[in-house]
Amino acid sequence: MNAYTISFKSIKQDEETFEFPLDSGFWKRQESDEILDGDVMAIVHVAHGAGGTFELELDFQGTVSVACHRCTAPLTVDVDSVSELVVKYGDEYLDNGDDLIIIPEREGTLDLSEIMYELVLFSLPFTCKHPIDECNPEMLKYLAGSEEAEEDADEWEEDEE
Repeated sequence: MNAYTISFKSIKQDEETFEFPLDSGFWKRQESDEILDGDVMAIVHVAHGAGGTFELELDFQGTVSVACHRCTAPLTVDVDSVSELVVKYGDEYLDNGDDLIIIPEREGTLDLSEIMYELVLFSLPFTCKHPIDECNPEMLKYLAGSEEAEEDADEWEEDEE
């Protein structure tokens, strides 16, 4: 069991709250190119739901570092999102991408690390880029050297407006 696992069998109260700091170590373990680093606090509220389910509210607050989609330099992006999931017991693990996750009753645990990573990633803007005057000037010069880059630069300027 790792630091991001909840044991649902040990939840005896109607509601419990768990705090998970998603720090540099967390982001490195994810081995992802999308999020380079971050400092996010994940607060997970767990409540007993109807029919033996558990209702989870995952609240994320903090910042992550991503590569600017224009100049590839690191860019800090605020994270402020809330997501909800339902967990219930079943025969085997099933996560079909919906808001319902089935975990084996014999284990009664769920590792939230991948789920939290994905929820933070999906909360980010579709395009993450610096204002044009804050982009890496060397990369902009490099990009300006190709015809295709000039077309892209025109599109970027339109996006800024």
